[in-house]
Amino acid sequence: MQIESKLKVKVTRECNILEDYEVYSAGFNEGLSLVKRKDKEIRSLGFIDTKGNEVIPCEYYDAYDFHCGRAMVEKDNWQGFINKKGEIVVPCVYHEATKFDFNYSVAKISYISKDVNVVLDLNGRVLFASSNDLTKILPHGYVVEKTNPNWHNNYKIWNLNESDYVKKIPFDNQIEPDVDISGGFETFQYLGENYFCIGNYRGKFIVRISGITGLEATKVKDNIKKVFICSEGLIPALFSNGKMGYINWRGETIIPPKFDIAQDFKNGKAVVRYKKHYRVIDKNGVFCHKTKFKNSVTITENDLYITYDGKDYYYVDENNNNVFGKKFSVAHPFQNGIALVLSKDEDEWYFIDTNGNKVTKTVTSEYEISSIDELPEYSSIEILEYIYEVRNGEEVTYVRGETMEDCEKKLKDVINKINMDKLSEFVTSGYVKKME
Repeated sequence: MQIESKLKVKVTRECNILEDYEVYSAGFNEGLSLVKRKDKEIRSLGFIDTKGNEVIPCEYYDAYDFHCGRAMVEKDNWQGFINKKGEIVVPCVYHEATKFDFNYSVAKISYISKDVNVVLDLNGRVLFASSNDLTKILPHGYVVEKTNPNWHNNYKIWNLNESDYVKKIPFDNQIEPDVDISGGFETFQYLGENYFCIGNYRGKFIVRISGITGLEATKVKDNIKKVFICSEGLIPALFSNGKMGYINWRGETIIPPKFDIAQDFKNGKAVVRYKKHYRVIDKNGVFCHKTKFKNSVTITENDLYITYDGKDYYYVDENNNNVFGKKFSVAHPFQNGIALVLSKDEDEWYFIDTNGNKVTKTVTSEYEISSIDELPEYSSIEILEYIYEVRNGEEVTYVRGETMEDCEKKLKDVINKINMDKLSEFVTSGYVKKME
């Protein structure tokens, strides 16, 4: 007879909210992060919240982050959209579907053996269809169509609210003649926010979308060679002197061109490269502080910056001090107080808060153990049952009790029964009689 003692315990521990997941998103879009379960061999994507709860089950082969309250999901090679409750609100019937922008999405569907691109609203209603590529959804219900690429003017803008394409764009100053785009235009560049840039035989124009029926244009001046993504009303621009500055949508110079690099504004600040160093300026072009960063920096929340020294990433303050005293292999900007990082030493993905602490969740699990060494790292432990495993040949009996005394009493009863059964076997076999 062999007897082994065990314990059934309840363990409470703090763990990484990504412990069971591979991360597929750089942060939490609209409060949810796209993840894949580690314990599933096939690709299974879903969403967790900031507390690590799996609020949308990991059951999709592919998915996008949430935008406008919708996320693209793919099932059985077809794509559709779910809401933040995990309900399918646009059926998975499309070959391809883009994320929602300004409450609209572009999707591709087959119709009579031909691919057709459609514009969907949040409920999946088709608002517009074209056999041509639909390259961009714009604010206030405008969509850009790319027609035959062999044509000279291969872009058109459609107004979804009026079910017609835009033929003319008036000038902001109402002096110059309207920009005639009834025959299309040659180039298109979305500048972010309510702005885009188009080009035709008359030159380049920045267009502002001021409402569902309002487009206004201004001509890009000859001394501006290229424009970039607009943010907070300012557009980084490359001037003819080879330097970068900032203009408004009317083409007026707001910050003179004197920078080698000029990035977009975030919370009233932008990173520029000036005289071989990276500096931070405000919207008047004034340096926010005296610090000259040797390496490029990225603006994030709470007046923090991300910098990279060629090997590691750091979160620093305006004086270039490492605020968390940590280095990372990868570091993303903060979103609503949370940032995704890849640790340098442990090679572990996790989220940190604005104090640099790992974002964790409380997990409670039950185990049957023979030794405390079998447990993972824990913060508290509670004994639920005392267990004896009694092996009598091939027969195994488990004795359980809420207290040690109760369990030992039951164990004695089991041992006595086993011994009595053995004695009975001796008597039955005639062994005792033979001894007599």
